Amino acid sequence: MIEKKVKSRIIFQGNVIKVKCDDVLLENGVKTKREIVEHKGGVCCLVRTKEDTIIFVSQFRYSLGTDILELPAGKIEVGEDPLTTMKRELIEEVGVIADKVIEYGYILPTPGYSNEKIYLYYVDQYHEGKQKFDIDEDLVLHYLPIKEVYEMIEDGRIIDAKTICLCMKCQKKLM
Repeated sequence: MIEKKVKSRIIFQGNVIKVKCDDVLLENGVKTKREIVEHKGGVCCLVRTKEDTIIFVSQFRYSLGTDILELPAGKIEVGEDPLTTMKRELIEEVGVIADKVIEYGYILPTPGYSNEKIYLYYVDQYHEGKQKFDIDEDLVLHYLPIKEVYEMIEDGRIIDAKTICLCMKCQKKLM
């Protein structure tokens, strides 16, 4: 079913998202509205250490009012390709410089109202660098045993969707 955009207006323009409201015409002649959150996209990376742990970060998420345990991730900057973003975020958040990267495609976290894509990566060959937190970041690193990560997903201690998706995509490689 194809929906034809008749009119579009920007409701909000922020640093991270733009919100639009579109008037659309359905194939059956019905007129309706679509609210769209436009997002530049992001990346998420699973880093397996030489000690068979996975590097996680915990950080306060204002929208939820609590700390969340996540794999290293970040927003794609204007004009930046996802792989460059991932390498930049790994250095910033965990002090890791990737030597070899495996790409796992991307996910659409909320396709019902957003165009956001999160690109997924796996790294197990790297060398140590120096963390360079963004001025507005306050992260704590966690090195979790692989088996414990899957237990934490199962029992609900890990609830971040991009983290769960990437862990599940990498499960055969990790176990």
